[in-house]
Amino acid sequence: MKKPVILCLLSVVLSGCKSQTVDLMHKGTIAAVPDLEISQSFLLWGILQSSSIDAGRVCKGHDKVARIQTVTTIMDTLESWLSFYLYTPRTVRVYCIRKSLEADRPRRA
Repeated sequence: MKKPVILCLLSVVLSGCKSQTVDLMHKGTIAAVPDLEISQSFLLWGILQSSSIDAGRVCKGHDKVARIQTVTTIMDTLESWLSFYLYTPRTVRVYCIRKSLEADRPRRA
């Protein structure tokens, strides 16, 4: 009984996380915490399906988008595994440009 449970847990852990990241040209800094993090649902690995997010609307301007990231988290993998990969969620993160700390400081005359 222990062996199948250990093998199942090991397969979930080893299938782990994967990500696709698009870093855009920017001036400023990127926050450590995303401005938007949302889970998108797909069926059958997302075959013939698409989903979109308007990152420009999230960051209040397309020129203020710093990074877009699609991640398959361990929780996404677990949900996929439990549904026999009929349901395959992915997590999307959008990061906006922040002003650098130097620019926020008042200048001395």
